Amino acid sequence: MKKVLICVDMTKDSLRLSKKTLKEIDGLGFDQIHLVHAFKENVYDFDFYFTTYPIKEDFEKINQSVLENLDNLITASEITSKDKVITNCIISDSPKESIDSYIKENNIDVVYVSTRGKYGMNNFFASSFAEYLLRHTSAELRVTRS
Repeated sequence: MKKVLICVDMTKDSLRLSKKTLKEIDGLGFDQIHLVHAFKENVYDFDFYFTTYPIKEDFEKINQSVLENLDNLITASEITSKDKVITNCIISDSPKESIDSYIKENNIDVVYVSTRGKYGMNNFFASSFAEYLLRHTSAELRVTRS
């Protein structure tokens, strides 16, 4: 079973590129297409307490909003293999590590990730997210510039 993961960061450029990627891989024989967004949970420490953002009570609302946007992306891409698409939102204090774990847990074969506006070979893997995956994942990694 061949599986592909497209990392989507919910920016306009990432959504546009993910839509293009979906169209390009449609019909390539993947058994599953995973669209995943990893939302960073930030931890702040103050003198007498710790707090996080977003707060736990907002997780469901964030998850629902992300999944709705991913469903809209699938619809807008007009792909024929919509039944093979799995959407997911991960809320984590370490999105890089969470995506790497997701790749391993789901036996993903190919990962698509985009970087932002860097030019030249020295800056091609300037995205710390893409660089982390390059160094840690066993899946085939395809990096595109948004």
